[in-house]
Amino acid sequence: MALIYDRIQQLCTEKGISGGKMCNDLGISRSTMTELKMGRITTLKLEKAIMIAEYFGVSAETLLQEGDTKTLDKSPEDINFDDFTYALAGEARELSIENKEKLLEMAKFFKQQQTKAKNNQEKQ
Repeated sequence: MALIYDRIQQLCTEKGISGGKMCNDLGISRSTMTELKMGRITTLKLEKAIMIAEYFGVSAETLLQEGDTKTLDKSPEDINFDDFTYALAGEARELSIENKEKLLEMAKFFKQQQTKAKNNQEKQ
């Protein structure tokens, strides 16, 4: 299994930057990278993983999964369910229960609207 540190280093190399520059750009402490390198920590907090993944243009899933790192240039249309779910979980983590319920209701509304539009297209 490739370590998260190795993937991050590979992404830095591909982008032509140092790990220190990435840390500075994202406001991540260099000690976090050292802890990853030394194996004292083996994972990142969700928010940090999402920040790093977005910085390099890869999905958080790609950053955290086992196997080879692939740089992905994803447009919003190309984001799959897993990427979106992972990103949404990070954004919604600190929302109140009421706001989480509102967010869920919005998602249900959008799904309903999409289904109606699809059904209307099929009828034409």
